[in-house]
Amino acid sequence: MKAGRLIEVLKQVSPDTEVTCGVTIEDTPTLFTINLFDLERVQKYEVKSVLTKPDDDKYCTLLIKKYKDLTAKDFILQLLDVDNQKPIEGNLFIQKEMFLIVKEVYADLEDELSFIAYNYGPYSKKLTYLLEDLEKDSLIEIDNSDGNNKYRITDAGREYLKKKTFADDIKRKIHNLKSGSNKLGYKGLLRYVYFTYPEYFKIIIKK
Repeated sequence: MKAGRLIEVLKQVSPDTEVTCGVTIEDTPTLFTINLFDLERVQKYEVKSVLTKPDDDKYCTLLIKKYKDLTAKDFILQLLDVDNQKPIEGNLFIQKEMFLIVKEVYADLEDELSFIAYNYGPYSKKLTYLLEDLEKDSLIEIDNSDGNNKYRITDAGREYLKKKTFADDIKRKIHNLKSGSNKLGYKGLLRYVYFTYPEYFKIIIKK
């Protein structure tokens, strides 16, 4: 099967479906180029394994899984769950980390969250409403006892998350994003977002 034809077939199968197909080795570079830029970009497909035939070095079999569409709600919970469920402290952190997920992990959330340029960088009012809804549904806790919102996932949130399927690559990227943001700290994260996406800031930040 040619790589281009494979993509068309994958678009038609139901979510949570595993597809096994054969491709020639000479077509594999094209397939993996498409996989990286068309499939992994929207993170709805993942190549699970590549098997070659012992008696035919020009042919291989791919096992590919299609995932259900994921929502911003799912990503908020996944972000709070990774890195040993460390809470996210402050509105700036959760806004900037979800913004980076949109820009660097899962672009399909762009329309759902609709980040806009704001004083201290990208801001999504829709994200604020989603966080409030998640708290009402007891999927997250928002602790404001010290005057600064602290977000953490609840047991109910973890149970909800078990029903969602994230590609291993997405989980790794979200984990690295969260732990990296914590290492950068407030000023470091703000600077990273500012110098990478300056069009989202209304206030100039000095180096």
